[in-house]
Order: sequence, then structure tokens, then C-alpha cells
Amino acid sequence: MANEVRIKLTAEQKAKIKSATGKVVNEIRVGSLGSNLAVTSATSVSARAQIASARTARAVTETSARAARAIPARAAVTEASARTARAVTEATARTARTARAVTEASARTARATTARTARAVANRAMRSSDEQG
Repeated sequence: MANEVRIKLTAEQKAKIKSATGKVVNEIRVGSLGSNLAVTSATSVSARAQIASARTARAVTETSARAARAIPARAAVTEASARTARAVTEATARTARTARAVTEASARTARATTARTARAVANRAMRSSDEQG
């Protein structure tokens, strides 16, 4: 290749590569930098790392913002549930009071009817005894 570069390695570099990979490498040949991080320049890697770090920071910020927005929503749902529960309790209490009032009214009506009937029977009995006597 016309643009190929050969880099001779020092003894120290060869030893590091051999200890890491188990292979003996005397030189590194690079045809193009491309997207292979292993052969790109340090500046390029640093820029990519900064971009990745920025993306991660944005993702964390967005997740935190979503969580923060969800807290009031959950609180609103909880408050709405509590209001509904209170309303149901109050409605049940009103129904019970109404039922008690109806029962008491029915009892008063029954007592009044019984009293009228008793008076009517007593009046008939007096008239009957007056007519006989």
C-alpha cells in the first residue's frame, strides 16, 4: 500500500505486547486510521471519549429530569386517591345517616299508627258500652 506506515517497536514495547497477547510482534503496520480505536491517534480517542462522556451525562440528566417530573405526578395521584377515599367515606356516612333517619321516621310512623289504632279501638269500645247501657 502506498499510504502504509511501519512502526518499529522497542524491546520494552515488544515485551509488553508479548506479555499481553502471547505473540511476538516486531513492528506495527498501519494502512489507514479508519475507525479502529487501537490504531487511531490519542487526540481522536480523547475526543471520542469526551463525546461519549457528554452523551452519558446528557442521558443521566434526562433520566434525573424524568424522575423529578414523575415525583409530583405520583404525589398528585396519591392525593387524588386520598380525596376519592375521603369522598367515599363521607358518602357512606351520609348514606348511613339517611338510613338511620328513614328507620327513625318509620318507627315514629309505626308508633303513631299504633296509637291511633288503639284510640280508635278504645273509642269503639266506649261507644259500644254506652249503647248497651
